[in-house]
Amino acid sequence: MAEVLVDPIFMKHSVLEVEADNYASACDSISITPSQSVVEWRGLRQGAVFTDVTDPTYSVVINYAQDWASPESLSRYLWENRGQTKTMTFTPTDGVTPSWMVDVVIATGAIGGALGAAATASVTLPVKGEPELVELGS
Repeated sequence: MAEVLVDPIFMKHSVLEVEADNYASACDSISITPSQSVVEWRGLRQGAVFTDVTDPTYSVVINYAQDWASPESLSRYLWENRGQTKTMTFTPTDGVTPSWMVDVVIATGAIGGALGAAATASVTLPVKGEPELVELGS
């Protein structure tokens, strides 16, 4: 058996591009997250157990710093485009890793936060279809 080496992704110099704007500076966490369910059926005899998984659905989960003062901020973009479908490209490490392109439905995030801390928010954007892997240099 061949030993498979790992080259872990380190999230730095990331890109989160929507409509030619890069919002990665506002983010501290970005993930494209699949959701699948296990389906099980059992018959009336011992060993008659069958399992499978459903096709995945995806969402983009973004944790970000709120910025309502800047007209071009991610907070404002989400607010102004809520309900619209937009193409988003996520690159974990620019120039090193491939990118993933997704069509997401924009949702707005939280407004405000705790005293004495940066106001942050988390938003979950549903993906239409599946992520498309874009190889480095494509």
